[in-house]
Amino acid sequence: MRILSYLVIVPFLIACGSVEVNRSIEIADGSDHPDDITTVNGSITIGKNCRVQGSLQSINGNITVGRSSSVGDINTVNGRVDISRDVTVNGEITSLNGNLMIRSGTVVTRNVDVINESIEMTGVEIKSNITIKNGDIFLREN
Repeated sequence: MRILSYLVIVPFLIACGSVEVNRSIEIADGSDHPDDITTVNGSITIGKNCRVQGSLQSINGNITVGRSSSVGDINTVNGRVDISRDVTVNGEITSLNGNLMIRSGTVVTRNVDVINESIEMTGVEIKSNITIKNGDIFLREN
């Protein structure tokens, strides 16, 4: 249901918000970013020790979050999500057609939803539900 909601919201975001098209976005180590980051046909890379107050949204691109960073919701369609160690996701993670890897020390405050791919987690704390459809969950170390 959340994935379906996301698919309805994405066109609205593209029509109304600040969206990069055919371009990747990189946030430098130690940066504070107050807004959402959205891209179509590009990837999002968040450096180490960053704080992104908004959400990360990508269509046809990967999302990478560096060590000890803090971000809002993470949503992707047709892209991989790779979250480093000791990250705080202040929201949910939603992925359609993309693998999700979350490393140790990371905390996700809401749901994790993945459709058509796998989730790999190592020493992660999910404070709500994990939902996967047409994929596998690999739990490693704690």
